[in-house]
Amino acid sequence: MAKKTFTKEELQDMLKEIRREENIDKYRERIRKQNQSAKTRFDALVCKVPKGMKEEITSRGYTINGLMRKLLEDWIEEQKEKEAKEVEKNTKDLF
Repeated sequence: MAKKTFTKEELQDMLKEIRREENIDKYRERIRKQNQSAKTRFDALVCKVPKGMKEEITSRGYTINGLMRKLLEDWIEEQKEKEAKEVEKNTKDLF
C-alpha cells in the first residue's frame, strides 16, 4: 500500500483545523466554568411581563437585569429601614 503524501498547504490546513478544534474545546471549557461559577454566586429569577414591556425598558437605556437588581436592592433597603423604625418604636414603648 502506497503512503499518502501531503502538500505543505494540506498540512497547514490540517494544522489549522486541529488548532481550531482545540480553541473550540478551550472556549467550551471556559464557558462551562463561567456557568458553574455563576450557579454558585447568583440566584436566577424569572419575571414574566406583558408583551412590549421589555422593549419599553430597554428603549429607556436599562437592561432588564440591571433594572430588576436596582428595584430589588431599593425595596430591600426600604424594608430594612421600616424594620429598624418598628424596632425603635417598640423599644421606646417598653421604656
